[in-house]
Amino acid sequence: MQRVMMNSTRATNKSRLRSMLLIAGCHLASTAGAATLNVPSDHATIQAALDAAAAGDSIVVEPGTYIENISLESSVNLNGRETARTILRAAANSEPIVTISGESNITFRSFTLS
Repeated sequence: MQRVMMNSTRATNKSRLRSMLLIAGCHLASTAGAATLNVPSDHATIQAALDAAAAGDSIVVEPGTYIENISLESSVNLNGRETARTILRAAANSEPIVTISGESNITFRSFTLS
């Protein structure tokens, strides 16, 4: 009887392991296509990186002062590396520094706007 219970426990553990691996595999598959773009090493401007990004991509902006007005129109993660040292200033004062339109899955964080 004890041997049957051990086999049953092993089968349950194997089943749990398979389930966890399946869940992990699905998560990896859903994020596998996401890329990380870097400013300024991959793209000279934030807007150039935004234009090159696909939905789900992350853009990491290194510390510096970026003088541009940006428009976020796709589901991306836009992150400054250091809030106090990653500064975004308007190139055209008559327009908003950041315009977000048409998407709901956008992350915009760790910037100082001036």
